[in-house]
Amino acid sequence: WQDLVDNTENIKISSTPVKSTTTSIAVLGDPQIVGVGLAKKRNAKLISASERLTEGVLFYKFDFAIKDGTHQLLQLCVCKGKLWSLDANAPEKR
Repeated sequence: WQDLVDNTENIKISSTPVKSTTTSIAVLGDPQIVGVGLAKKRNAKLISASERLTEGVLFYKFDFAIKDGTHQLLQLCVCKGKLWSLDANAPEKR
């Protein structure tokens, strides 16, 4: 979904197949370290990185302040043979 008035406001859900041996997002490492790496790729500041376990699925959640004035929330998990990503973006003023 993308806002028709302000295209910097959007929500994306995506999935990518992973190897059959990959069963958890934990293979990426510590969420804080993963978040620092993701922040560098986004030219952003990592605000927070956390993990939670829900119904046996480990989720990593990241909060970024991007230098263009956009705020991004990103959540990742591995489930049913796929890497799932939920990405929400909005201007800081929101």
